[in-house]
Amino acid sequence: MKRTTLFWLLLMGLGSLGMAVSSCRQCGNVDCPPTNASELFRIVDAAGKDLVFGPGKIYDKSQVRFYNLQGSDTIFLTSQILPPSGSSTDSAFLVAFSASRNTSYVPYGNGDADTLNLDLLTLSSKCCGTSTTLNGIKFNGVSLSRVNGTYQLRK
Repeated sequence: MKRTTLFWLLLMGLGSLGMAVSSCRQCGNVDCPPTNASELFRIVDAAGKDLVFGPGKIYDKSQVRFYNLQGSDTIFLTSQILPPSGSSTDSAFLVAFSASRNTSYVPYGNGDADTLNLDLLTLSSKCCGTSTTLNGIKFNGVSLSRVNGTYQLRK
């Protein structure tokens, strides 16, 4: 009787171990989506002329900041200046948005400021955990689309 019970316990233990190893192998081959809530932005006029970089600039690039609010605290977002794809003369702001805040603000240093409403898509899975991507952006309530890989904030 003891041998039979021991045999079944050993068999169940090995079966559980096999299932655990098998589930690890399933996740080992999964290509998980990265958390990516970063986008390129240009600030342009109605004709598409750059208002921050180049000869027609009216805003000082050091004064343009992207931020969001957390209670009464202002949280400045990480941004850097990069040339957009296919351009050697213009530049754009690469902004890393917070994956937990849907509203961000852009002050231009002259009292002018705009609002960005972010449509963040958060995905959760057993193998990948949680990842967040930017699904869409509204600029002062109007949906934006990319132009040559960048979002254009038209002033």
